[in-house]
Amino acid sequence: MRIGTLALAAGLVPVLLAAGCGPDRSADNQETASTDCRASFDVRSGGSSPNGGFTLLTAARHAASGEVPVKMVEITRAAGLQDEWDTMVVVTPGMKAEKLNELANTPGMCWQNLPGPYSDDKPTTAYYLFLRGGNPLRAATWWFPTDDELDFRWTSTKVVYPDTVLTPLHSPGADPKLRVAPAN
Repeated sequence: MRIGTLALAAGLVPVLLAAGCGPDRSADNQETASTDCRASFDVRSGGSSPNGGFTLLTAARHAASGEVPVKMVEITRAAGLQDEWDTMVVVTPGMKAEKLNELANTPGMCWQNLPGPYSDDKPTTAYYLFLRGGNPLRAATWWFPTDDELDFRWTSTKVVYPDTVLTPLHSPGADPKLRVAPAN
């Protein structure tokens, strides 16, 4: 009887794993907390509302349809985010914790659910990570490469501040987007 139970259990393991009941094997990086972490933050759920990215992108789309440059803080206010943030990091697919800590000035922070590497097969989750004083507040989700209202993905811009000026970019056959204004 015991051998039959073990065989049944062994037969269920592949079924449970295939059904998603086993360990998370998603494309997301699983940067797990360790004993040398000063803190840990889950970008997938930390401080984010389910539609946080959508609201941010809607506000950016609206501003991009105009002709007037805007500051990033104006976009976040229109999206309903409070002004408590002082840094926003563009977290793109495949970004490692070490790089994120460097960009966000968060030494010793451990990150959970960073986006996995990009695949041409489908859009990949990415995040706009908002921080204050080196502490993460919230993450707004967006899809790489399809969500481009805030056009940071192909530029070297990975860190944005409340007073960063964004210029509407209008191209024939493309939706308007906001891009960091060139430095004077």
